[in-house]
Amino acid sequence: MIRRFLRAIEKSSQYIINHPEEAWKVFAAYSPGGLDTPLNKKAWKDTVNRFALRPAAIDRLRFKNYATYLQQVGAIKKLPNLNTMLAPID
Repeated sequence: MIRRFLRAIEKSSQYIINHPEEAWKVFAAYSPGGLDTPLNKKAWKDTVNRFALRPAAIDRLRFKNYATYLQQVGAIKKLPNLNTMLAPID
């Protein structure tokens, strides 16, 4: 079930990236009068290009580097086991 959910998120992200104006209209119509504001539209345009094409992809080196940084600044005491934390989704 998680795999299907992540696939749906990936397809949604790709649609938003490839069709930002159409996706905005769908988003804004979700709550008429509530979401269709100048600030939300600006935020939409400013963030669409930040969406990941593969949101479920795992970059192990990035997680490792971030965990090391958190340990160095004292936010965590022990480095997490990435094999447990980033277990494959089956």
